[in-house]
Amino acid sequence: MPYYQDTSGGLHYLSISDLANGGFALLPAGCVEITDAQAEVLQAPPPPTPEQVLASTVAAAMAAGLTIASTSTPAIDGTYPVDSDTTQEISQVMLFTQVNGDFPGTASSYPWFDTSNVPHVFPSVAVFKGWATAIANYVAALKLYGAGVQGAALPSSSVTIA
Repeated sequence: MPYYQDTSGGLHYLSISDLANGGFALLPAGCVEITDAQAEVLQAPPPPTPEQVLASTVAAAMAAGLTIASTSTPAIDGTYPVDSDTTQEISQVMLFTQVNGDFPGTASSYPWFDTSNVPHVFPSVAVFKGWATAIANYVAALKLYGAGVQGAALPSSSVTIA
């Protein structure tokens, strides 16, 4: 097949009928004919860099969320989002509970939605704190792994808490 490479590395193809009808005029100046094997190399995407692999792995883990199982409060078992907006909201509730000793709105329990938009009711600040700590630890481990920190490992996407 007649493949051509332009001076900036771009790949072009002319059909037999293009060639028969003066198709060379369609090619950018400076194009040279290349072999099918050379054209295949140009068409194949380059392999991802190690940094790209890390970034996509971390992005997929963040998008999937963290599955939490509680031995003391099974009602909060679920898979929770761990995106930056959600973790910021968790931090705000945690700060409120640390300053005020209870949940916002003076509630004695507090609902939080999982990745399926199902609410789970946290019966106490202590249970919420254990849950929030698990999420913070997971996100921190993901960030360290994504940054390529020596010794950092991809954390498990599920955890058991008290």
